Amino acid sequence: MAAAGAVIWVGAGLLGAQSGETAGSYTNKLGMKMIRIPAGQFRMGNDRKTDPAVLKQRALFPNGDFDERPVHEVRISYDFHISETEVTAAQFSRFRIEYEDAGRFAPYVSGVSWHDAVAFCEWLSKREQRHYRLPTEAEWEYAARAGTETHFASGDTPPAAGEANAWGVRNMHSETLEWVLDWYGPYPLAGQTDPVGPAAGLARVVRGGGIAGPRGRDADGFGPYYRRSANRASVAPGFTGLHAIGFRVVEAELPKTPPLAVAKAFPLEFVKRRGAEAEAAPEKSKPWFRQRALLPVPPEDVNADAIEGAGLEAGVMGHNHAAGLAVAANGDVLWIGFSASTSTTEYLVNTTFLVSRLRAGSDEWDAPAMFYDFADVNDQTALLWNDGGTLRLFTGGVGLAGVPFRMQRSGDDGATWPGVELPLMRGPVGGFSPQPITSAFRTADGAMYVGSDGASDAGGGESLLWESRDEGVTWRDTGGRTAGRHTAFVLLKDGRILGLGGKNTNIDGYMPQAISSDRGRTWTVSKSVFPALSSNQRPTVVRLASGRIFFASDYQDRGGRQPAGVTERGSFVALSEDEGRTWKMKKLPNALPHEAWVMGRRAGWNESAHGTATIGYAVAAQGPNGVIHLVSSMNHPSQHFEMNEAWILSAGDEGRAESRGAGRRAAGEMRYPGGKLRARWSGVVSSARGYLLDGEENWLFEDGRRQYSVEWKEGRKVGVETLWSDDGAKVWEWVRRKGGPDVWVQYWPNGRKRHESSWVDGRCVGTAAAWREDGSLRARFEFVDGLLVRTW
Repeated sequence: MAAAGAVIWVGAGLLGAQSGETAGSYTNKLGMKMIRIPAGQFRMGNDRKTDPAVLKQRALFPNGDFDERPVHEVRISYDFHISETEVTAAQFSRFRIEYEDAGRFAPYVSGVSWHDAVAFCEWLSKREQRHYRLPTEAEWEYAARAGTETHFASGDTPPAAGEANAWGVRNMHSETLEWVLDWYGPYPLAGQTDPVGPAAGLARVVRGGGIAGPRGRDADGFGPYYRRSANRASVAPGFTGLHAIGFRVVEAELPKTPPLAVAKAFPLEFVKRRGAEAEAAPEKSKPWFRQRALLPVPPEDVNADAIEGAGLEAGVMGHNHAAGLAVAANGDVLWIGFSASTSTTEYLVNTTFLVSRLRAGSDEWDAPAMFYDFADVNDQTALLWNDGGTLRLFTGGVGLAGVPFRMQRSGDDGATWPGVELPLMRGPVGGFSPQPITSAFRTADGAMYVGSDGASDAGGGESLLWESRDEGVTWRDTGGRTAGRHTAFVLLKDGRILGLGGKNTNIDGYMPQAISSDRGRTWTVSKSVFPALSSNQRPTVVRLASGRIFFASDYQDRGGRQPAGVTERGSFVALSEDEGRTWKMKKLPNALPHEAWVMGRRAGWNESAHGTATIGYAVAAQGPNGVIHLVSSMNHPSQHFEMNEAWILSAGDEGRAESRGAGRRAAGEMRYPGGKLRARWSGVVSSARGYLLDGEENWLFEDGRRQYSVEWKEGRKVGVETLWSDDGAKVWEWVRRKGGPDVWVQYWPNGRKRHESSWVDGRCVGTAAAWREDGSLRARFEFVDGLLVRTW
């Protein structure tokens, strides 16, 4: 390890660490001092301990962030020049005369988008007749380290403000953040030469600090932890406004290295087109009910060691919450929620978004996988909406100044999602929390409305509607506020809007309801018939295809409190035939609450000690076959309920039996645009269960080689399930055994085992093992019913 102040060998030159700058540096016509950086190699990333006392961050991050690993060797094969400091506001103003510097990070430019930075580099290149561009992420870290492997070029504590590193570069650990060239994505497993990052992505990398800024809850983005050489942040390239991001420039040709291929999350792969089976359903006149776990254990409610031991990818964490839910046109149910390392706070900046899919005809949810991450930004809450066949996703999270939500859309049943867009706001904007909630809808004239939390300091809470009249190009605050946080909204047939709840406010122990006759500008508040909610609870409301309104909530708040006259405990669903004036309510089966696991599952759980089982944060959607899907996120594990209206209206629990039986066979296939076979599968349709996948399913690369295969038996996977890479190597394989356990094996690119774990009913059991690429054993893990009990 090269210590700060040491003499180090880099490329072909011997450099003294106190030299100030290297030979060959120059100053350009705009006044930028350009420092020559010699070719060489370094270890990119971090595997060092991050001491909270020194780096001023929460003890939750003792080894840096997950995206800083694996540490890998990087070789830079060419000399390049990098600007001594960030571009100044005065220099940027020469390019963009209308730029007005807020002065927050003077003299350096800030508040510009990645596109602005790229445009400046193109302008500067023409002006100077040299090739200027943003630094690649590898170039930035190489120049920041200046031959060191410590947290900072100055050692394990930050340098003094303005102090140059051993190569003469300044401000790499300052409060001004910097755009770099690369798309954000996971590091590769192997070493690289002249890397340029992934081929595509949703966010561009930001270096030099945390985007959340100095007032981010539970994280100071300007603190030493976020200014380490290895720290990575990222955000949508269009992000602009009052933020700390500026940039510096490199003068060098862009390396010819091919960008890294981007591996899609499994829930976004192998998505079937819509067929008649999407509308196949259990007989609608007969009660139908089904309950299943939505997420496995791990990751639900366990720590990072257990998640690693089970073989789940980095970025999947133990607290998975506040999800969005939609049923695609092809009948698949899509779930997107945020993932955090702890349930004690949801405002950390290491949160991510996960995705899972229940494929039409399947009884099993896909394992959750990373959907996207704005690194060092709080990612929190998701709203999914099937808008006439287009899936729209609205996500939130604190840390992006002035951004109430983020937007994406998919026109292919959630298989692909173009870049994250940030809304263009028009008119006055009142207080809000950047948390989209459960509801989105259109009015008869096509205007879009999206529910969101209001100001977080507004007493018990409030909610509002955002409005767009130009297909999401611009948005405005409708102006009014409801009487509760997480209000669930539904458009009434007469054009009024009904808002129910959501939590932390009550009228005589009952949930408030609010009605607007002017599209959210004003609200009339009254007492609903539903019990009030508190923290860790959220109701949901949906307009059904039948015209009825569906609602789901709890009979009591988190503390067990109920209004006078309510004696039932647990959770319920309800239907209204008369636009919310009266309701038919039905109790849901209880599920183990999240608190029971967190507070000590092995010690047992009882209602008096830990509260009544609830559905916690609920969200619902109806499929094209009429089945209602309801999911929770404060149970252990998160639950998924399927039901039809006949079950809600029935008196008892009939319809809960998982009856199976013969039905007609249904085959499907997809082809590439040129006509070559892409996929083939089969299933069975019956009046008892609707459509179930049954038989072999195979997906092929365009050249005919296998990409994915699985076998189904009445909606459940059986036998061997395999995923191959485009070079023919196995990526992973599931071996499902009658009577269990099922074994999941993951492989290194060289074909050796990377990880193996065993599962029974969605819980990791027995011994799991991890191996290095050379085949040597790295670690073993012992699980009991999803709990990690030993590592060795």
